[in-house]
Amino acid sequence: MMIAALYATAFLFVGAFAPTYSSTSSATSSDGVTTHSSSSATMVAVNGVRVLFVLALPLLSVGLVWVSVMWRRGHGHLDAGVLAWIVVGLLGVMSFLAMLSIGIFIVPLVVLLAAACAKAPMTAPKPSLSVPTIASRRNRSR
Repeated sequence: MMIAALYATAFLFVGAFAPTYSSTSSATSSDGVTTHSSSSATMVAVNGVRVLFVLALPLLSVGLVWVSVMWRRGHGHLDAGVLAWIVVGLLGVMSFLAMLSIGIFIVPLVVLLAAACAKAPMTAPKPSLSVPTIASRRNRSR
């Protein structure tokens, strides 16, 4: 799960700060001199701040899967596992729909989260013998 969180964080920062768009132009003047110029821009510079929402969805997905897997491990609620799988499925659909742009970079994250969901225990934790129950507290008070 830690690798998935690091990958999603790197995905967000690379998308926000790395130059992902580049352009090159050439111009020839009337006297035959050719000038070349190139420029680069980040996703935020080209698409605006709203692209940060799309770039943050994988990190949000990692957080939701982590919370639901931890809830499932700690409390044994199977609904938490279903939520984790739904989030992984939705992230997979997003990856497929965006395959021609950023989707290919989300696929490793989908695989990592699916592995984390598959490794989560399916049963509720067994209560420890040292934990006092209500009946044992009543017996001590008498």
